[in-house]
Amino acid sequence: MTYLKKRVCATLFLVGLTVSGMSGLQASIIVVAQDGSGGFRTIQAALDSIPATNAENQTILIRNGTYREKVMITTGHVALVGEDREKTRIEYAELRRDWRKTHADDWGAAVINIGPETTDVIIANLTVRNDYGRDHDDHDHQFAIRSLGNANRIAILHAK
Repeated sequence: MTYLKKRVCATLFLVGLTVSGMSGLQASIIVVAQDGSGGFRTIQAALDSIPATNAENQTILIRNGTYREKVMITTGHVALVGEDREKTRIEYAELRRDWRKTHADDWGAAVINIGPETTDVIIANLTVRNDYGRDHDDHDHQFAIRSLGNANRIAILHAK
């Protein structure tokens, strides 16, 4: 079985667990909760806590809530796993053309941005939405999830 298949299987197992049944696993999981009950209040802060040279699998459990933030993934071997697909939401409003007014390339134009050379990323059991169109009635190039360069082995599971 390939590395990514093994990682996907482990993530699917995690998604199937109830949060209350995860107490024994919490030591290997970074928890994000807006109410302060986890190790971090934002997804980006949790990602930033992982060393740039990370070679270990890191799972970030995101508790229910609407996280209005742009997420930049630059470290591989990371799984973002929502507590509930309908109740765990990452939302941000951004059009590519607006982003490009002040940036040289598309890196950062999406809600979840997966950096060049980043590998082994799993996004599971959550909703990602670029809501610029809803808020401004303009749907021109609004990305929810975007990878650049040689990013590879990316899996999106039970997400919308």
